[in-house]
Amino acid sequence: MSRRPVRGTRRRALVRTRFVLAGAGLVLALTATMPGVAAAVPPPPPNPSDTDIAAAGSAVDSRLGQVGQLIDAIASANQQLAQLDDEVAVKREGVNKALVDLQNARDAADVAAAVVGAAQQALADAGT
Repeated sequence: MSRRPVRGTRRRALVRTRFVLAGAGLVLALTATMPGVAAAVPPPPPNPSDTDIAAAGSAVDSRLGQVGQLIDAIASANQQLAQLDDEVAVKREGVNKALVDLQNARDAADVAAAVVGAAQQALADAGT
């Protein structure tokens, strides 16, 4: 039993071949026109003159003093921040101690109130 070819397969193959050839032609056309654009190299930058180099060197030298001053200012600010951080730490310790003392005083007041209540109850019981 032989199989019959499916209708339209030859036509589909021709259409597919046409698309492949058209795509290949498009790629070929694009690559043929692009080498000039892709190979373009920008011109080198102009070389600076001796006076340009000397002027740039003096500008750097004049800015070095400013950089040193900024470094000193930052170091001073960091030192002040460290001192303030130490002062805040001492104050936090004081606050924590005061909170502990407050809680201890509240606990002592609660115990004293309980003792007073017990004493009043004992007096009331003794009076009857």
